[in-house]
Amino acid sequence: MLNIIQNDFKTSETTYLDEDKVNLVVESVIETIKKGLPEEAQTVEALEFITDRIKERVKEKRIEL
Repeated sequence: MLNIIQNDFKTSETTYLDEDKVNLVVESVIETIKKGLPEEAQTVEALEFITDRIKERVKEKRIEL
């Protein structure tokens, strides 16, 4: 079980995530990224570049599901 503490100025919450579920999401994200790239771009470097961009984007806005 993974413990994620979310802090902002309004609230402080703890979210618990099952590690198996996290691994499933990670694999799903990787497959989705691969499907969006041509075969020659399916490299570790391209994946790292894209995940860095995702991290930047996430920090810019709040994600509400």
